[in-house]
Amino acid sequence: MNCTAGFWTAVVSSLTISVALELAEPLGSFDAVRVVATSVIAAALVSFATLELRAARA
Repeated sequence: MNCTAGFWTAVVSSLTISVALELAEPLGSFDAVRVVATSVIAAALVSFATLELRAARA
């Protein structure tokens, strides 16, 4: 589940960055990778925390 959340977040954030680059000033590749990696890690951690909270309550 965590990997799935991370994967879909990577897809969505990559598409968002590609659209945003067309509308705004250019973003370097290093900064784009940082944005995608940060969003993927955040989504995976939130998913993991949710699963841990469910397990702790049961």
